[in-house]
Amino acid sequence: MAFTVIAYVPYIVSIFRNRTKPNRTTWLVLFLIGAITFIVYRDAGAQATLGVALANVVGPLVVFILAIKFGEGWKGKGDFKYLVFSAIAIALWQLYDSPVIGLVFNLLADFIAFLPTIKKSFQEPWTEDLPTWCIFTLGGIINLLAIEQWQFHIVIYPLYILLAEGSVAGLLLWVHFTKNKDWYKIKS
Repeated sequence: MAFTVIAYVPYIVSIFRNRTKPNRTTWLVLFLIGAITFIVYRDAGAQATLGVALANVVGPLVVFILAIKFGEGWKGKGDFKYLVFSAIAIALWQLYDSPVIGLVFNLLADFIAFLPTIKKSFQEPWTEDLPTWCIFTLGGIINLLAIEQWQFHIVIYPLYILLAEGSVAGLLLWVHFTKNKDWYKIKS
C-alpha cells in the first residue's frame, strides 16, 4: 500500500509543476470505480490488499480535482466515448448481485477509462510522470506478493492493477529508451 500512496506524491508535484497533464476521463472514472471497488473488494473477502483499494479511491479523487484545472481531455468525442463505455460497464457491474461478476465488470470499466492515458503515454509521453508509474508498478508487484488467499476474486484486482499501471510505465520506458532519450529531462 505504501508504494501506491507514495506514487501519488511525485504525480501531484508534477501536475503542480505543469509537467504532467492527467486525463480527466481516466481519473474521474478511476475515482468512481475505486470507490465502488473498495466496497466490493472488501465484501469479496480481501484483507491484506484492501489498503491499496482505499489508496485507489483517495489518490484518483485528488488527481481528478487537479485535472479539472491542470489536465486534459473532454475536448472531443474520443474521451466522451471512453466515459460512456466505462459508464455502461459500471451499470452492468451494478446490475449483477455477485461481487465476483461485479469485480470483473469493474475492471472492464477501469480498463476502458485507462485507455486515454495508455494512448497518451505512447503519443505524448512528456505529459506523464515516469517515476510515478514506475512506483505504481513496483507497488503492484508488492501488492500481488502480499496476497494471502490465491483465489480468482482476490487475485484479479491486484493483477489487473499491476498490468494496467505497468503498461503505462512500460510504454513510457520504451519511448524513453527507443525514441527520444531526452524527453523525460526536457518535458515541453
